[in-house]
Order: sequence, then structure tokens, then C-alpha cells
Amino acid sequence: MTKLSYAAWLDKWEWMIGTGLYIEDVAQEVAILRAAIDKNIETTMFSIVTIFAVTVAVIIVLTLAINWHEHKLADKNLKELAHKTVMFQEDERKHLARELHDGVNQLLVSSKCHLELLDTRDVDERSMGHLKQSQSSLSEAIMEVRRISHHLRPSALDDIGLEAAITTLLQDFKTYSMANTELVLDAKTPKLKSEVATTLYRVVQESLNNIEKHANATNVTVFLKHFGDVLQLIVTDDGIGFDVGNAMNSRGIGLRNMRERVEFIGGEFELISEYGKGTEITVLLNLEGAV
Repeated sequence: MTKLSYAAWLDKWEWMIGTGLYIEDVAQEVAILRAAIDKNIETTMFSIVTIFAVTVAVIIVLTLAINWHEHKLADKNLKELAHKTVMFQEDERKHLARELHDGVNQLLVSSKCHLELLDTRDVDERSMGHLKQSQSSLSEAIMEVRRISHHLRPSALDDIGLEAAITTLLQDFKTYSMANTELVLDAKTPKLKSEVATTLYRVVQESLNNIEKHANATNVTVFLKHFGDVLQLIVTDDGIGFDVGNAMNSRGIGLRNMRERVEFIGGEFELISEYGKGTEITVLLNLEGAV
């Protein structure tokens, strides 16, 4: 083995002192130190990479969380804005319906009454024909104003309540539909807030419109009941049915609007339909805060 040595002569004592070191031992120690240094470098690099990866992951998660929160907040604000817009439209409909019913309609009725009170003894046959035609036109105008007023906002919804409004809605539906209608009411449904009553009424109205357009149903039933603190509204038909998923993703704008309006007032909306087995729409609403 190669050895590095050193020796010195001490004249005073006539001694020779020497020392030495094997080169292989030095190389081995250097190799050990180098391996330790490399390992420390690898450990340090791994730690740095791990910290960097964790930091990036945390930043990504925080970014996604912030974006999700902002998206949810924006979605909530958008729904609130849409709901306020709908309710503003309902207020405008209510105002316009009142103006038509109490203003224009009363003027038409008054005009018709004055025509009926005319002394027709000295009226020639031609003038009598015009007079009768005017009376007939006024009658049609009165009926049309009442129809438009009721379609905009049924007065029964504000004056008598939800049950009466739904009853009238079903009666009107029966006049232009071939389906048999049935209304099943609870003994007494509590007085609901205007916003809640309007939402439930619009659900029934939109359901009946969809049934008339698409269902080809022969029987339609509306249930309005409450169990304890829960109000239940169900609209069923025995029509042709449809695929719920496709309807909600394509032409189901009215269905989505119904769901959003019900959910905004704190209710639950459920839609069940199957080809050949009809359709059932259910709304469940906690009465706490709704009356």
C-alpha cells in the first residue's frame, strides 16, 4: 500500500521520530466525505423540490378555492338579481292588471251601460244595427280586457288567496283543454306571503301550459296540502312523458325557471317523468318564514 511518511532526527537525544499515512486511507475518507456531501445535496434538493411542489399545489388550491367562491358568489348574486327582476315584473303585472280591471274595464262597462240606456224608439234600422254592433264590440272588449288582466295577474291571488287562483286557473284550463282536471285541497292552507303564493301559482300555470303543449294528457290533478310545517304542491298528468335530462338541457327553460324560483324561496323542486307514464312535479316548502 502506498504510504506518505515523514521522519526527523533529534541530535540532543539522538532519537529519530517519524510518522506516516496511507494514501488509500485518505482517499477512502475523502470518498466518505464526498458521499455524505452528495447525499446532503440530494436531500436539500429533494426538500427544495418538495417545498416548491407543495407551495405550487397550495397556490393552485387557493386559486381554485377563490375562483369557486367568487363563482358561487357571482351565481348567488345573479340568481338574486334574476329573482328581483321576476318579482319586479310581477309587481308591474299586478299594477297593469289593476289598471286594466279598475280603469279601462270600468270605462268600457260604463260605455256599454250608457248605450243600453239609449232611447231606441226614434232610431232607424241602420243606426240600430250600428248600435247593436257597438254593444257587441264593447262586450268583446270587456271580456278581452278581463282575460288579459287575469292572465297578467289574477286578482283572486291577491284578494282571496292561492287556492282560489289555482281553482280559476284549472277552470280556464279545462275550457280550452280536453283533459279532465281535479284540484285536491287541504282543509285550510295558511295565508302565504305574496312572493311565495306567486311562485307556487306560476309553477301551476307553467305546468299547465307545458301539459297543453306537449303532454297530450287526459287527466290532470293538482294537489295542495300541508303536513305540519311543510306545504306540498303536486301537479300530475297521464300524458306521454319525456326524458327529464334532455328536457332540462334543451327546451326546458320553463322547467329550469320553475326550479330556480322554488329554490330561491327555500323550497325543494322535484320533477319525475317517464315515457308513457306521465309527469309529476312536486314542490315542498317549509311554512316557517313563508306565511
